[in-house]
Amino acid sequence: MNLSTKFAIAATALTAFIVGGVTLIAVQREQRMIAQEIERKGTVLADTLAMSSVSALMSYDYATLKRFLEAAKKDPGITYAMVLDSTGLIKMHTDLKEIGRYVSDDISARALDTDEVLVQRLPEGSGGMLYDVAAPMVAAGRRVGVLRLGLSTRGMQTALQRSRNQIALIGLAALVLGIGGAVTMARRISRPLRELVVGAKAVARGDLTWRARVRARDEVGEVASAFGFMAENLQNHIDEKVRADRLVTLGTLAAGIAHEVRNPLEAIKGAAQVIEKSGTDPTVQKFTRIIKDEVTELDGFLEGFLRFARPAPLALESLDVGELAEDTLVLLEPLCSDHEITLMRELADPLPTVTADPHQLKQVLMNLCLNAIQAMPGGGTLTVASRPAVQDGRNGVELQVRDTGTGMTESIRREVFEPFFTTKAGGSGLGLAVSRSIVERHGGRISMTTKEGRGTAMTVWLPATGIGTEVASFSEEVS
Repeated sequence: MNLSTKFAIAATALTAFIVGGVTLIAVQREQRMIAQEIERKGTVLADTLAMSSVSALMSYDYATLKRFLEAAKKDPGITYAMVLDSTGLIKMHTDLKEIGRYVSDDISARALDTDEVLVQRLPEGSGGMLYDVAAPMVAAGRRVGVLRLGLSTRGMQTALQRSRNQIALIGLAALVLGIGGAVTMARRISRPLRELVVGAKAVARGDLTWRARVRARDEVGEVASAFGFMAENLQNHIDEKVRADRLVTLGTLAAGIAHEVRNPLEAIKGAAQVIEKSGTDPTVQKFTRIIKDEVTELDGFLEGFLRFARPAPLALESLDVGELAEDTLVLLEPLCSDHEITLMRELADPLPTVTADPHQLKQVLMNLCLNAIQAMPGGGTLTVASRPAVQDGRNGVELQVRDTGTGMTESIRREVFEPFFTTKAGGSGLGLAVSRSIVERHGGRISMTTKEGRGTAMTVWLPATGIGTEVASFSEEVS
């Protein structure tokens, strides 16, 4: 057997070893990263839900607990969610049959005894793993219960198997290319192989940014390129999985928590401002300032989760739009006063009744008014008007918010209702998109007219419940 053949055999064996080792290390690394991401995701979600749910547990608000747990359960990776009190009694569970049962197993005992987020691993059928994540629920420095989530790895196992197959195919291609290069250019492959060894060690250390520096235009060069492609493919796959998991987590939390909490926070802050200005008691002044500061901090916390929103079910009832508008404007008066904005009311009476969700409709009006206030940093006039109106032969009610602010350019106007489009520093770009979704789900429409430097008018039309009064329409001009 000549030297060339021996070298080819040796090179082939070395290439096979490198491919197999890199493939094994890469798969094991990906599996570890997936496990770490599941634990991170479960820790963030459990801790957030625990903080959000403690008030509901203390006030026996089981409807809110159920809503929060069901929102978390929408994540396909979560198999169960439950809230236990300090004695081990299940207060709420995504499986309603479990409510009222005491748990005393070792997993539950450790969960009830933890003072910080605890992750426990349990075997699951089909060779999978179940992560039980427990987060203590603390009120006034006292642990009053624990929130537990079960996260399954079954979905991740499917993705991992697919990734393994891809890596195996890439490795096989690399092996074939290596054999061809070893057979035809035995004396020229030693240097490129040393480079591949360096790259294999880099990938083994977790450096998936490694790229081959081999310039040979033969099979050895192709092997090096295949290794680089494998590392890049694996890195992209991991990045995509991490981004997808984060979006799912944020979307679930936004739908279950952010929109349910954010507008009441504005109401609390407005009420605190009214209380602060209505008296001189130093204690009252102190605690109203604390309320405002805490509300601002919590609102900033929720802002990080408000990226994607899932519409909440409509709680429909017969509604007087004028009364809802008046209740909202009372909360906005202190904010307008602080910004030197004159608040004008043009609320017609009577108005046709509409069938709507008062909470979500109030959210729309509050969002439009806050946008208008932010568009007038130097002060101005905010006008909120309501009129009976008709569209497409249907009676209804128009609710209009007009400002004398900066207005918008034509390019901004065309995209302002698109999700994630924003001109505000730190803005989520979802306010108007969510508002449009709410209005359209009520069978209504939202439109806008604007002139740069002169202001903006946002008009919401909602269909009447029954036959309306004499109808009228607003002018499309911006004053």
